[in-house]
Amino acid sequence: MGVTGPRRIAISDDKFIPGLKKLVQVIHKHGAACFQQLGHSGPHQRWLLATDQRPVSSSSHRPVPSALHKEPRGLSISEIGDLVQKYASAAKRAKEAGFDGIEISASASYLLNSFFVSCLEYT
Repeated sequence: MGVTGPRRIAISDDKFIPGLKKLVQVIHKHGAACFQQLGHSGPHQRWLLATDQRPVSSSSHRPVPSALHKEPRGLSISEIGDLVQKYASAAKRAKEAGFDGIEISASASYLLNSFFVSCLEYT
């Protein structure tokens, strides 16, 4: 998954499951449900500003503009397939950590939203 920034809760690797389990246990101890949000910042990856990397978008034909003044590059079909697998793996980790469910973020600044915007531009 795309990191939304430094020092954020991560679920991109099995090494994070033990810490997430502890977090979920504390939340459940107080009677609350606990959901993990999954998302990718896509064209608006602010943390990339300090690097040479370019943000990504849904299409190389008409990339969704970035508020960061860095032209996002379109994802390849292979990269899209990899991201689908990463979302699935993150959801599996969330289940293993004990979360009650997941939320997939596709709001205005996230990668999944760039696919919606690209579709709207062609209709």
